[in-house]
This record gives sequence, C-alpha cells and structure tokens, in this order.
Amino acid sequence: VGGVEPVGGPWTVDRGPWTLDQRLQIERERMTDQLRSENFHARLNAETWKEKVSPMQTDHIFSPSQLETYAACPFKYFANRVLGIPQQKECSPELDADDRGTLFHDSMEIFMRENAELFLEARENRDREPLLLEKLGETVAAVFEKSKGTYPYGHPELYEHLKQKTLHQATLVLQKELEQARNLSAPLEPAHFEWTFGKGKSSPFEMEGLRLGGRIDRIDIDPKTGHFLVLDYKTGTVNKFKAGLLEGLSLQLPLYILAVRKLLFPNGQAVGGLLVESKVAKKKTGLVDAAFNKTHFQIHRSSHSLMKTEEMEALLQQAAQWAADYVKQIRSGFFSARPKECKAVCDYKEICRYAGKPFV
Repeated sequence: VGGVEPVGGPWTVDRGPWTLDQRLQIERERMTDQLRSENFHARLNAETWKEKVSPMQTDHIFSPSQLETYAACPFKYFANRVLGIPQQKECSPELDADDRGTLFHDSMEIFMRENAELFLEARENRDREPLLLEKLGETVAAVFEKSKGTYPYGHPELYEHLKQKTLHQATLVLQKELEQARNLSAPLEPAHFEWTFGKGKSSPFEMEGLRLGGRIDRIDIDPKTGHFLVLDYKTGTVNKFKAGLLEGLSLQLPLYILAVRKLLFPNGQAVGGLLVESKVAKKKTGLVDAAFNKTHFQIHRSSHSLMKTEEMEALLQQAAQWAADYVKQIRSGFFSARPKECKAVCDYKEICRYAGKPFV
C-alpha cells in the first residue's frame, strides 16, 4: 500500500515472498483502476488486527465525521485512523480552515450559552438587539484573546483580521436568524449548545452493532410540543449535500438527528437538521420536514432540503444503514483505495495507489 508493509512480514503475503510478477500485477491494477488483488491493496486480516487497531474492536466509539472520511475514501481512513499518519498543517502565517472553524464555533457556543435569554428578548423586542450585538463582540474578542497562544504560527495582524472577519460573519448570522424568527408563527428556542454524546461519561448512540459519539453545535426546541431541530455551523463551503445523503457521504447531520431523538428527546419529534453557513449567513441546507416550513423555520419552497415526513425518515434510516455497513467493512479489514470522493488536496495521495486521483 505504498510503503506500508503488508500483513505477514516485510514484503511478504500469505503464499511467501513477493515476486516481480506480483509487483507488476499490483501496478497494472493500480494504473487501470482495477484493484482485484485485495491483499495488495490495504485489505487486512481482521482477526490479526482486531486486537491492535481500536476501530476493529466491538466497543470502539466512532464519530460521524470518521465514518464520512471512510465513506469518501477507505484508504484515507486507513492511513489516518489505523496507521496513525498525522495530517499535515500547511505552513502559513494565516490560520488554516480547521482552526478558523474552531474559533467561530467556540465564539457562537459561548455567546449563545451565556445570552440565550437576551437572544429571545431581542427576537421579540428590537430595542434589545444592540445590546445583544455588543455581547457578541465581547464574546468574540474574549475567545480570540484566550486562544491566542493556541495558534502560535498565526501572524498577529492576520489573527486580528480573522477576529474582525469572525465577528462580521457571526453578526450577519445572528441578525439573519433574528429577522427570520420574527416572521415565523412558532420559532424554536435555542436550548442545547455543544451537546455531547459518547464521550466522557455521556452515553453513546448505539445501533446496528456500532456505537457513535459526537458533539452537536446546537439544538433548538419547542418546549410546548417537543419538536427539535439540529443545527451545525459550517465555516467552509457546503456543496451537494442532498447528493451526499443519497450516496452515503453526508452522514453527520442525519446521525445527529437520530442520536438526539434516542438519547435526549425520546418522546419528541424531529423537525430535521440544518447547516448554518457562516460565509453567506444562511440556514437553508440540510434535511427538514416540509410540514414545519414557515412554522419553525423558513426555507424557499423549491429547496431540496424540504421533504415529506416519510422521505426524511427514509433518509435517516438510510444514513444509519450506511454507517452500519461502513463499520462492518472497517472491521472486516477493508481499506482499499476505492474512493467515492477523491479530492486534489490530500495528505496521503503520495502513498495512495488509486490511479484516478486528481492533482492540483
């Protein structure tokens, strides 16, 4: 697998040492994208590895994002989660996408947790909005000041610029949300922030022979009816979410909905889940029950995110089945380079045998 010794010892397989013909066969399969000889392409012996690799153990807790990585590319999951090859951060004076996202998430989580009541007041009374925005500015400033030493590679001036950019995006998201809520007949209330399951002492979400854990950015509820909506902040670009649902690539949001329904609100009703896109200050991508449009949320009626109750439930169950299938493949030792989604920027492309990988 590109510098990784196969199971059985250095440059050996079950039938003995590798021959030149076998090596040529590997390269022919790679170049023609026909990876038939599985033991040459990251297919591990599950029994040999189950005690050595935690994802192969039955008590391992997976996260939805890990399963999304496996769905997109089993080999990338293998390189990162099994071999433990770290992903390389780009050498740059500007914070990378993950660190920028962390700062935005931290700012919104702390702000909403500390100002949930003021948020509801500002929703009903516009005179309270300036104070709410002032609190947001204080929160973003405090988060960036506290985190300054966490990102020493960031240039001070670019870090300050990022703080102003984060505040600008958070302000637009907040103002857009306030305005939308004022036009709804029954707007939901922010109730849970960074809700965690399957980590520490919190119970995992168990289904189909697997255990899941994660942290959900925000959960809004209707305390009268028990309706709930899962929200996930995204600082990057959101593309082809519905297609990802159908192809088994977009698992995080549906699995979060299922986890909340089982662990937090067993008697509640899922309205759905939405991605909050900070770049464009919009909340329109996800999977939501059309019956609650203009009641608990507001999305254009032609949006692919809107669906009938039966369709949304079918997609939730399909996501659960995708997750179960991926875990079965992981535990069988299947990590071949057969990606559903191969990106040009990847830390593992130099050791990957996938012939169709794109290059920048």
